[in-house]
Amino acid sequence: MEPRSHGCRCEACHAAWTARPDGREARREIARQARQITEQAREMSEQHPGLDDPDLPERAVLDAALDVAQERLERRFDEDPVGFVWFSDRE
Repeated sequence: MEPRSHGCRCEACHAAWTARPDGREARREIARQARQITEQAREMSEQHPGLDDPDLPERAVLDAALDVAQERLERRFDEDPVGFVWFSDRE
């Protein structure tokens, strides 16, 4: 399952999914930014109840999916770097 939806969120998620294996720090930064966007949306919803973000629950789910995918990719790369590069299921 590849998370792709919702404006800037799809950019962050897509970038994390397609990042090169040697870009571990870049993937971590993308995930950090995605969580920061979610936290900002949550704070805005709390400060301005009339401006509820209908996508907030989905953003939290996407953050969790991004974290799981990042851990999976890092584990696969750590276990077999050559196999990961040659036989990766990513495009």
